Amino acid sequence: MNCPQCGASVGTGWKFCGDCGSPLPWRCTACGSENPAEKRFCTECGVGAPAAPQRAGAPLPPPPSTSLAERRQLTVMFADLVGSTALGARLDPEDLREVIAAYHGSVTGLVAKTGGFVARYMGDGV
Repeated sequence: MNCPQCGASVGTGWKFCGDCGSPLPWRCTACGSENPAEKRFCTECGVGAPAAPQRAGAPLPPPPSTSLAERRQLTVMFADLVGSTALGARLDPEDLREVIAAYHGSVTGLVAKTGGFVARYMGDGV
């Protein structure tokens, strides 16, 4: 078979021309008619184009001999600085930031002391 674009000789089963890169027509396995490369079904009998062969990938690693999952106890706590809105109305923004930073530091220290960690700070909440 020759490439319809450049006339180069192409091998059996090739999907693209090795010289010009043009897609090659495919031959229907049911009726033998030649079909344009962009068509997914035979224009004569309606049979689907042959599927591209699947390539073997790297082998999967063996499964672990024991489960890596574990069940843990979890405690979720939310702490909020009471009266922070009223405090914010009375204090200068820089002073309020210092108060909230001191509060965050104090709460974070207590949480860390008991083996926990702070997942998120939300305004004056921890």
